[in-house]
Amino acid sequence: SGLWIGIQLTDNKAAAIEAAMREHGVIVNAVKPNVIRVAPPLIVQPADIEAFMTTLTAALEEVA
Repeated sequence: SGLWIGIQLTDNKAAAIEAAMREHGVIVNAVKPNVIRVAPPLIVQPADIEAFMTTLTAALEEVA
């Protein structure tokens, strides 16, 4: 088991969000046109989650 998480989007912009996240230094996978996969380490810290959420928010705003 692990912490794999799928985030379903309302639009088919997963590839664009994946690219934006990579530009910010965060790796996610566009596994479907409207789904990105996140695979954090089992030892993820609250600060890491906050940083991820900040980056995801920025990527979503860039792609919108």
